[in-house]
Amino acid sequence: MPFRPVGCAHILSPDLNPIEMAFAKLKAHLRRIGARTIEELWKAVGSICDLYTPGECWNYLRHAAYASDQRLKALEPGLA
Repeated sequence: MPFRPVGCAHILSPDLNPIEMAFAKLKAHLRRIGARTIEELWKAVGSICDLYTPGECWNYLRHAAYASDQRLKALEPGLA
């Protein structure tokens, strides 16, 4: 009997990777800030990280099909 793969294959795409979505926001803010030294860069990264809300992070995961609203409701009833 020949081998036949079952199920769906994972699509490797930056558009479906939640960390790439988060990094896109980080890079956009870093370009806007224009930090030119290592110290300025780390201060900027620290302030940008405060901009990520739990809901936004959950949306990155949901958009990439890593999570669902049912799971979110189980974890954070008021967030979904």
